[in-house]
Amino acid sequence: MSDPMQNLNDAADALNQGAARAAGFYDDADAEIATRQAAYDALAANLRAVVGVEMNFLAYVDPDEANPTNVDGGTFTSISAAVDAAPRGALVNIYLAPGKEHVLSHYVYVRHRRLTFLKNGAGANPVIRHAVVANATHNSLYGFTMSDGGAVRAGSIDFVLDDKADAGLPWSNNKTAFAYANAGRTEVELVSCKVTGNAEQGITSAYTGNQVRIGMWSTTLDGPFNAVVSVTSGLASISHGAVTLLNGAALNDGGTLGTNLLKTS
Repeated sequence: MSDPMQNLNDAADALNQGAARAAGFYDDADAEIATRQAAYDALAANLRAVVGVEMNFLAYVDPDEANPTNVDGGTFTSISAAVDAAPRGALVNIYLAPGKEHVLSHYVYVRHRRLTFLKNGAGANPVIRHAVVANATHNSLYGFTMSDGGAVRAGSIDFVLDDKADAGLPWSNNKTAFAYANAGRTEVELVSCKVTGNAEQGITSAYTGNQVRIGMWSTTLDGPFNAVVSVTSGLASISHGAVTLLNGAALNDGGTLGTNLLKTS
C-alpha cells in the first residue's frame, strides 16, 4: 500500500521541477528576445548602409571556372547565374573573363536590375554570344528580357547575334539582343563595344509600344541589321558618337524623326 505522505512529497518534487524548468524556459526566452531586439535595433540604426550593401552586387563570370562560388563578390560560370543571384532592383557589376565566349543559351530576365558588363583585366574583349533556337514555325534569338524593367550598360564587350538555326523559317519577334516589352521601356548603353548581327536582327526593338533609349559611344555595328527595329510601333531615342556602321548596319528601322524618333545626326 502506497504511503500518502510519500505521494505528496513526490508530487511536490514534480511541481518544483516543473516550476524550475518553466523558469529556465522564461530566462532563455528573455535572453533570446534581448539578443534579437539588439540585432533589430542595430539594423534600424544602420538601415541605409545595410540596404546599400545588399543592393550592390558584384560577380566575376568565367565559363571555365571549376569551382564557382555563386555568391555576391564571387565567381560564376554563366551570365544568367550571376544575374539570377542578384536581388531584384540591385546595381549589378559583372566582370567577364577576357577573350572568352559567354553564350546565352536561354533568356536572361533583367527584372529591375541595372546590369553593367565590364572586361575583367587586360586581353581581348569578352564576347556575349546570343544563341538561336528554332521551333516548328520560327527562329528566336536568346537575349536579355526587359519585361519587368531594368537597364544594361556594357564597356569593352563584343556581342555576336547568331544567325537562324533553321534558314527556312522566319524570325519571331524575339530577334534582338535586348528584347522589347509591351508598352514597356528598354535602356541600353554601349561604350567601346562591337555588335555583329544578321539581316532583320537588332540590338533592341520598339515593337508594341515599347520605349527605347539607346546610347552608343566608340562602338561598331557590323552586319545588315539595325540598332533599333520596328520603330514605327513605338518610340526610340538613339544617341551616339564615334559609331562605325559596317556591312549594311544602320541605326533604325522605320520611325519618323521628331514624331516617334529622336537621334543624334
